[in-house]
Amino acid sequence: MQTIVFAEDSSVQGVMLRRILVEEGYNVFWGKDGGEAYALIEREKPSLIITDVEMPDMNGFELCRKIKNNEALKDIPVVICSSLARPEDIITGIECGADGYVTKPYDKKYLMYRVETLLNNPIATNEEVTPITINYAGKSFEIVADRLHILNMLLSTYENSLKQYNELVNAQIELKKLNKSLDLSKKETEEVLLNILPKRVAKELRQTGKTKPVFYESASILFTDFKGFTKLSEKFTTEELIHQLDQFFCYFDSIMQMYNIEKIKTIGDAYMCVSGIPETNPNHAVNIIKAGLELADYMNIVNTINSQKGIPPWEIRIGVHSGPLVAGVVGTKKFCYDVWGDSVNVASRMESSGVPGRVNISGDTYEIIKDNFICEYRGKVAAKNKGEIDMYFVNGVKSS
Repeated sequence: MQTIVFAEDSSVQGVMLRRILVEEGYNVFWGKDGGEAYALIEREKPSLIITDVEMPDMNGFELCRKIKNNEALKDIPVVICSSLARPEDIITGIECGADGYVTKPYDKKYLMYRVETLLNNPIATNEEVTPITINYAGKSFEIVADRLHILNMLLSTYENSLKQYNELVNAQIELKKLNKSLDLSKKETEEVLLNILPKRVAKELRQTGKTKPVFYESASILFTDFKGFTKLSEKFTTEELIHQLDQFFCYFDSIMQMYNIEKIKTIGDAYMCVSGIPETNPNHAVNIIKAGLELADYMNIVNTINSQKGIPPWEIRIGVHSGPLVAGVVGTKKFCYDVWGDSVNVASRMESSGVPGRVNISGDTYEIIKDNFICEYRGKVAAKNKGEIDMYFVNGVKSS
């Protein structure tokens, strides 16, 4: 069993190095500093020495010089081990007579390359070597090592460079994977934002981290809900009820997308959307009335099919009002694009004052769309907290 003495002042690194060497079958002695290690070397006359560079009292370079200046110890190969990786450290290692170089933290594969190479190829320092002075980085180094020692040192430096290169390649591969994962996460985040926020608002939120409320002088708000929803919920299981609403609202979403209308939210059985935001549109009222008529037609078809199956009808009320409003994002954790203003309240009253299966609009909306649609004046209808309001039913599109 060959003996190795190593000098290492770090408890963590020392335990790691001792475990590696013991696992490889070596008899190991550990010096906690340069002085303690030198005493062990004199006593044990080991087959190989490993020394850390940065140690108190006597650093690794000083320990190496002391060993190489001792006739009884100079032929023992010395491996310099350090977290340093500057070229001058390599030159200093050659200058003091080191036979090999590895970096910390200890890598078992590359450490054993050096250890086994030096143990299997012993070098006797009998030849006389003429000192060579090398100037590097403003410092002078006097090299007295022979060619084989220098070759071993350079080979170990090459091994270390190969190790670092492989680590760099692996790090780059991992970085590419992380970048790809980040790109996917970014794409998914953007898709989620676009599902809950308008595209322009989502872009502003990503770029600035916040959004400013925007005032719109004219937009059209549509509300729907189902008459007698409470009674309907008594006739369906919870799962059936949610399934039906999901089908309806998914269809509503597709209609709104077709007319470039912004869905705002659903609350229970109520559905709310606005035309003319976040991008202004002079045809906002016309578009939302067309969408409302399509919703009414769709629910009529659904109820016709359901009646044949003995399923009670879903009686939808649709209300529309046009006027000024403010739109913006509320919340910091769960973002919500919403609208505020009296126009929103009036639109809600148009829905609650309506008749199932009909599109009920305010006088303000009628003035905007009267040239495009056939409307039926209902007179002044009392609306909760709003007094009497001119209301109209939209019966269809005027022929051109």
